[in-house]
Amino acid sequence: AHLPSTRGKWVHIAYQTAAVMCAVVGLVAVFYSHNVPEHTGKWAGDDADKSCHPNCVAPNLYTAHGWAGILSVTLFFFQYVSGVGTFLFPTPPALKRALRPLHAFLGAGAYIGAAVAAAMGIAEKTGFGGRRADATTFTDDSPDYNPAAHYGELKSGARVAFWLGIFIVLTVLLALLAIDRGVEEE
Repeated sequence: AHLPSTRGKWVHIAYQTAAVMCAVVGLVAVFYSHNVPEHTGKWAGDDADKSCHPNCVAPNLYTAHGWAGILSVTLFFFQYVSGVGTFLFPTPPALKRALRPLHAFLGAGAYIGAAVAAAMGIAEKTGFGGRRADATTFTDDSPDYNPAAHYGELKSGARVAFWLGIFIVLTVLLALLAIDRGVEEE
């Protein structure tokens, strides 16, 4: 069902405001976990990094995942501020109409960028550093021409990561379809 224009825009602003809050909390958590020695994870469990001294911190933005995330969040914040500003403050209707396609395009770009960053983060956590033993019990040294045959050998964390990646892709595709249909209706 298509919402009336003004009501739909308020719903859009409400969802985007919630997303901004989630993004801020997420960024604070990420930088905190990298910059506070007690929260870097380098001293936790049996696989702790023994070469790391007690005040060891993790570098920020040291992978493509981090940069993709920062760029996506920056684009999203720009979109949020410019969209809310254009909606709440007096703006000529012709300018609003002219900016709408760009706003939809950049919003979809920020959304796709965030999904790519999330998928890259999942890939880092499940396979960064070549730790295949963390993900599977499969140990055959011959070429693996049928990976699906070994799905049952994936550890539970790798299975969750696999399906999370699949659902991220499906969610992006459905969101893009909704954006496309929304643009067609106007």
